[in-house]
Amino acid sequence: MRVLCFELGADKLLTIRLGESSLKPVDEFWTDFKPDGGEKTTMFKANVVPDTPHNRSVAEALKANYQSQKEANDEYEKQMYRIRNQFEK
Repeated sequence: MRVLCFELGADKLLTIRLGESSLKPVDEFWTDFKPDGGEKTTMFKANVVPDTPHNRSVAEALKANYQSQKEANDEYEKQMYRIRNQFEK
């Protein structure tokens, strides 16, 4: 079955990949996933959903939300460093 797989990377951005999966549980929380052009692996079952137009739009909205959150967090961190660098040395 055609599926979308999404995962949050170390950079706090959401990666969306297309691939194939049976969506059958492997162990308790995992399922098989073969990304397009990649090798078969297992993924957290909650992060693999059928590839439908609605699911694509939801995944893209999640991706945009994570991007906005990262930008806001980065700006916050910059501001914190600007403030902290004002201490007299």
